[in-house]
Amino acid sequence: MIVRKVKMSDLEAVYAVYQDFNADLYKYFGNGYEAMRRHKEPVEKMTKDALLKDMRRRKAMFFVAEEDGDIVGYVSAKIIDYKNAHLDRPKTGLIEDLAVKKEHRGKRVSSKLMQEVYSWFKMNDVKLYELKVIAANPAVEIYKKWGFEIKRYDMMRFA
Repeated sequence: MIVRKVKMSDLEAVYAVYQDFNADLYKYFGNGYEAMRRHKEPVEKMTKDALLKDMRRRKAMFFVAEEDGDIVGYVSAKIIDYKNAHLDRPKTGLIEDLAVKKEHRGKRVSSKLMQEVYSWFKMNDVKLYELKVIAANPAVEIYKKWGFEIKRYDMMRFA
């Protein structure tokens, strides 16, 4: 397996990984997820446009994991210089998306993707790594093993 920077020609394969990952969101969010889904706009077009935007951003990186010519996972990350009146926060690397096809989970694909992100963060003098994850996602335990700690909760209540 190799990890490399994404190419614009990877869009369809990256979208396939996204779809595979997105199928699990229903069970992680529970009953409320269906109410939040967009139904009027063409979801596929909107998602591909968002992925392309992520792939083109400055101060951002998008890596894919490729095995035998097949893209099996991806990660996108960006660097943020927070300006906050209350905190003197260091340069922060935000891991925005990390997705691996179901049949490749448990094979260290996400670890290899994250190694590339960590290297990129180090080259850019990032001092704090941050990510957001749905509380019910089993990946929470992996992130804890990687040294991430829960620092805040985003809470939701559906009417």
